[in-house]
Amino acid sequence: MAHLGHLQLAAFNRRLDLGAVTQDVQEAQVNTAGVFWALGTPLAKASGCPRNRVNPSVYADVLPADVFGAGARERFVLPPSNVAEPLMAVFQSSHPTPKNRLLAALPAEDLARIWLRLEAVEFGLREIIQVPDKPITAVYFPESGWISMMALMADGSAAEVGLVGFDGMLGLPLLLGSDRASTEALVQAPGTFLRLGATAFEEEQDRSPAFRKLLLRYVLAFQAQVAQTAACNGRHTLDQRLARWLLTAHDRARGDEFPMTQEFLSIMLCVHRSGVTVAARLFQQAGLIRYTNGQITITDRAGLEAAACECHGVVVQEFQRLLGDAWSSRATNMKAS
Repeated sequence: MAHLGHLQLAAFNRRLDLGAVTQDVQEAQVNTAGVFWALGTPLAKASGCPRNRVNPSVYADVLPADVFGAGARERFVLPPSNVAEPLMAVFQSSHPTPKNRLLAALPAEDLARIWLRLEAVEFGLREIIQVPDKPITAVYFPESGWISMMALMADGSAAEVGLVGFDGMLGLPLLLGSDRASTEALVQAPGTFLRLGATAFEEEQDRSPAFRKLLLRYVLAFQAQVAQTAACNGRHTLDQRLARWLLTAHDRARGDEFPMTQEFLSIMLCVHRSGVTVAARLFQQAGLIRYTNGQITITDRAGLEAAACECHGVVVQEFQRLLGDAWSSRATNMKAS
């Protein structure tokens, strides 16, 4: 795991002993641009500065080596108000726009603050990162790859009920007042996920109305995806369902190729593997996909849209209506409602 903060903020609510003077930092006071000043031993000469204020003239003297040098402990405090804007400019120049669409849609001040609390985590294929009825310790914002939300049956079988990619977030129960989920979260495409601890997440949603409102709208969009998936699996033909699933996965892939086996597709679509084998072969013969060695390549997106039922389009329109610029689809024939 690696922190994403500009100065590798490993312990911003610790204490730093400045000679005989010890100052506390109160995390609850972090409410500006979110770019923290690092206080190392050179700042001992900044004596006389008010609590949680720093003389801007000494900032240039503070280097990462001073902050993390032997014998020094880290401390991060709010910048003075007259330098908050320049620090924000430094943050924006130092960090690219997040690849996760929800994070990218946040106001700059909220993003700057939250970004410093995120950890980048790599998850591999088929890793389980959420277990039913177990405490949720963190939320995850996918940057690449995606997660299948799986409903587990008593007989050991399972069915996919939703997909979470770079358009969303894993850990919605924490947003809604619970610390557990009834579904399993299984990594279906490996990638990078940004982790935010449960406590930090609760603090940030309380601190930022914009953050909470955006996530609540995502809840509605994801609920639409789950409902439409259930309706589609119960009412539409296998080839329509396969086309819908491939489009949904393609929306969340970073390219036209992604890992997928026919065995796993059969689980996703709640059918026997033999049925998926026949449908996938027909799609390949029609030039819609190419399937080799556990990899699917989308070769004709428009053809898949023509083969699919209305369910993919319904979900696309709902995501666009609720999230607007925070979500986009590769769909060639869909328009926001």
